[in-house]
Amino acid sequence: RIVARSAAASFDDDQQEQQQELDLNVDMSVDMEDHLEAVVLNKPNGYVSSQPEHGHTPAIKLLTADRHWADPDDPARWDPSELEWKRRPFHGYAPCGRLDRNSNGLLIFSKSGALARKLVTEHAIEKEYLVDLDPAVQPSRLEREEHGIEALPFPTKNLSVLRNGGAWLAGDTRPLLPCGAKWVVYERNGPCLLRLTLHEGRKHQIRRMCREILGWHVVNLTRVRIGVIEIDDLPLGKWRPLTSQEVDAIKQGK
Repeated sequence: RIVARSAAASFDDDQQEQQQELDLNVDMSVDMEDHLEAVVLNKPNGYVSSQPEHGHTPAIKLLTADRHWADPDDPARWDPSELEWKRRPFHGYAPCGRLDRNSNGLLIFSKSGALARKLVTEHAIEKEYLVDLDPAVQPSRLEREEHGIEALPFPTKNLSVLRNGGAWLAGDTRPLLPCGAKWVVYERNGPCLLRLTLHEGRKHQIRRMCREILGWHVVNLTRVRIGVIEIDDLPLGKWRPLTSQEVDAIKQGK
């Protein structure tokens, strides 16, 4: 099987849900308000991006001192020991976008509403994903009952529908925007690896696009880039502060 670099991916919910603030009882946290405008986490599979649901842990609980990561070769690296770690470290921080519980990859947390809007609104900063695929077999019960999908297309290599935009997903009220799409590895009967670059984020959008339009089932999905911020060597389950240059780039829509 081909597995995307850190394992699976991400999906953005509606803007209101994405921008809700978290008020969690975190045992080890830091008062970052005057120090860090935003941090980025390489979220592992199994964590939810916002409030706890169905017994699953919110990803913000991974923002602890022992999970901070710094490039040992970076002379300007930030040292969390310089701050006083308190009971509620990232109180008031919220995820800027949503990453599905079964997905891995980059998830940004911030207290800045302006920063969040740049990341989650329509025509937002582009986000890049690596998607591990197998041929889709048949519609799920949810697809049949809620969206009336009786059959899925035969798996195709043709990505022009995604690149051109204008296609509709079942139950949506507007067509898809054009997106970047390129095969990294293609095998007619799978497994395959697809690279997608999106400027929008609908709930479970990539999984739905791949099934309903391409005839492929998403096995793993990893968000590897948000604007200028790349996953690089950030280990799974670790976080780091965004640099001032990265924050400025987001504010400029880059």
